[in-house]
Amino acid sequence: MEKATANSLRREAEELGLRAGRRVDVIDSIDGEENLRRRKRSGVVVRLFRHFFQCDMGGYKECFRYNSLLRTEMGEKVRLRGF
Repeated sequence: MEKATANSLRREAEELGLRAGRRVDVIDSIDGEENLRRRKRSGVVVRLFRHFFQCDMGGYKECFRYNSLLRTEMGEKVRLRGF
């Protein structure tokens, strides 16, 4: 199994459709349980960096690690709209 590097995580996210201009939904959950949703917010991807991507969340910008798109991390999940 290939070690997850910054470049491989970004490449994997781009293969899923992550790119500038793409709409995303961010779901914060309690104890990582998706059925106990606490908050859902949405935004638009602005830029992709080596270790993270930046989203315009409607009045403020927020950064997310690629792991939050590919896996649930600390109860936060980022999903691409349409998937």
